[in-house]
Amino acid sequence: MAAAAAVQASRITWSQSQRVIATRFPSKHLFEGVAAQDDWDNLERLANLTSPRVQQSESGWGMFKATDCATGEGASLIMAPFAYRHADGSRFTDGTYGAYYAGRDLKTAIDETVYHAEKFARDSRLPPITFEKQVLEARIAGAFHDLRKSLPDKKILSKDSYAVSQPFARKLRERGHSNGIVYPSVRSAGGECVAVFLPRLVTDCRRTRYLAYVWDGTAITQVYEMSAVQALKPKAGKLPKKR
Repeated sequence: MAAAAAVQASRITWSQSQRVIATRFPSKHLFEGVAAQDDWDNLERLANLTSPRVQQSESGWGMFKATDCATGEGASLIMAPFAYRHADGSRFTDGTYGAYYAGRDLKTAIDETVYHAEKFARDSRLPPITFEKQVLEARIAGAFHDLRKSLPDKKILSKDSYAVSQPFARKLRERGHSNGIVYPSVRSAGGECVAVFLPRLVTDCRRTRYLAYVWDGTAITQVYEMSAVQALKPKAGKLPKKR
């Protein structure tokens, strides 16, 4: 078992953390053509009162004290990964609790999620298809156990196994309060990621853009911004600036 006690916490403040999640690109607003645009926000709030999807997402709030839940802009987006937990878990969750994963920059968030999208497509033997994604930008501030400075076992950051990382994170949670883990990206050289266990440390969450991941049957060969049709995964060079 990796020595969880040896890992110290560091305070981070990422004002523009990046998280990429699945979406259905909204080519047409739900209330377009049936109500004035000024009324759309209020109508959407009313619709959410009876939405099973929203209600399931907000059920994740019950796992935390009210003071530890996300509030304000994008609260439901922040709470969603705590409600919609994967049975098999993820790098730092075992399926019994959730985490809000994010990269420090957009390239890191894309590189991390391209890997997982490719693995899903490959394991599912999918034909050529385009995955639609959305980017969430949020402020993350707090003290997190820091694997950038101390890595007790390199297998914690294994590229293809969570056999060590999941019990390591569980031990951190069991031995005392853990807000989450900040760590070097496994998929993006020089990048940094964070797994947040305490929702209130994520604030001001908002959608900033929509992406398309193009799977050609063997690999994801292109990532582009759907609103600008702008390549975000060039063969060389930096990502283009957001317009």
